[in-house]
Amino acid sequence: MYGQGQTRGRTTIIAKPMTVNQACFAIMPNESFDTEFLQFWFRYSYDRLRKETEGRGGNQPNLNGQVLNKQRALLPPIDEQKHIVKSLKEKMQQSESVIDKLESQLAEIESLPASLLREAFAGQG
Repeated sequence: MYGQGQTRGRTTIIAKPMTVNQACFAIMPNESFDTEFLQFWFRYSYDRLRKETEGRGGNQPNLNGQVLNKQRALLPPIDEQKHIVKSLKEKMQQSESVIDKLESQLAEIESLPASLLREAFAGQG
């Protein structure tokens, strides 16, 4: 819940029993929500939650249980939540694949000798 950089408001799903300290806010799974759906909702809400805590005073803006307990996620039926999660994961995987291909192409371009690039853009060769 704390942090100036990228830590405040970040989420994870813990798959085995653990303990957390006061700097974490735990939401225990239950039958009303799919944990991945709720995590996506928090990721979507990240910028809004950070802005909400910017002007709260103190040396470092923080989220707290009071702020987080006031949050209301609109939860469609659990089957729809699962469908949305599946769709989002597929889209994220497709995006990552595109990013990987583009990074590979960029690495190939950057490995070309500078003279070859000059010739290509000068209309020679």
